[in-house]
Amino acid sequence: MIRRPPRSTPLYSSAASDVYKRQVSKSSKLPIDIFPIGAVSKGLKGEDLTEMLLMQKNGAIAFSDDGMPIQNAQFMKLALTYAKMLNVPIMNHAEDIFLRNNGVMNASSTSNNLGLKGNTSLAEAVMVYRDLLLAHSLSSKLHLLHISTKETVELLKKFKITTNFTNFFTDYDFHVFRLTY
Repeated sequence: MIRRPPRSTPLYSSAASDVYKRQVSKSSKLPIDIFPIGAVSKGLKGEDLTEMLLMQKNGAIAFSDDGMPIQNAQFMKLALTYAKMLNVPIMNHAEDIFLRNNGVMNASSTSNNLGLKGNTSLAEAVMVYRDLLLAHSLSSKLHLLHISTKETVELLKKFKITTNFTNFFTDYDFHVFRLTY
């Protein structure tokens, strides 16, 4: 199974696009399934909802602004509410951009030793906590993207969520993650 993210070219933010139809028809000719993921917001800007119902009818299995975290909590609540009506998950990048330090890795003794700027783990934990609270209060489906910190794992344990999150790690990253946490 291949999930094609919305920020792929061309952008999956409109049901009027023929992209969905082409991807789904290609999938029927291949030994694998291709499932498009529609954009949550128009232009991935986190301001206006896309035509989620129409995109779902054309093959979208979930909605995400991919690497662009949805910063506005009210907009995220609206997206989760609408996604609940469609019985699909919202996939959000786990990072509060206002707490991020524009680093290249998580802040730690390793980032310090390497002389690399690190991002505080709070940037991830705050966003994950907000999204978990919203999804829990609305009974909506949430799929967490790119989680990588101990604090986030602890939050997931507190919310007793073990399956609705995704990590995009290499084998090396998984090894380091297991050793560290």
